[in-house]
Amino acid sequence: MNRKYFQNNSKPIYKMSEEKREYHRDYYDKHKDKYRKYSKDRQAKARLIPGVREKMRISSLKSQHSARRSVIDHYGGKCSCCGESHYEFLAIDHINGGGTRLRREKIESSRLYYEIRRKAFPDTYRVLCHNCNSSLGSYGYCPHKFSKDGEWLS
Repeated sequence: MNRKYFQNNSKPIYKMSEEKREYHRDYYDKHKDKYRKYSKDRQAKARLIPGVREKMRISSLKSQHSARRSVIDHYGGKCSCCGESHYEFLAIDHINGGGTRLRREKIESSRLYYEIRRKAFPDTYRVLCHNCNSSLGSYGYCPHKFSKDGEWLS
């Protein structure tokens, strides 16, 4: 059987032919609504079971924190403006703007980290602390770039 092969850990892995994979993709595209409804119904039923809702919430939070941490670590793990390195104070900034456009396209902030990982960490993002990010968004500059005299530092 040419579809079956074993990996190093001797667990059988089934490899699907490209034709069959294409068939499944097309079938899914044609019946997306059916799959989504089934998934929503199944999740709704699972939430009624005592304790499952809390487990799902905790699992989701762990996944979001893991994605956020991996993205922040990839982009340096500290604010590129002031050097703040506390994970809780850091945010992802769109270097050339565009965050508002993404929010209008309904990409939630929690999904942003998954999207960045899916796109293999593009160079259009950087890490800033919330203060620097907010100042850049509201005023167009960061106060860390000014001296007390009001002169540009760099």
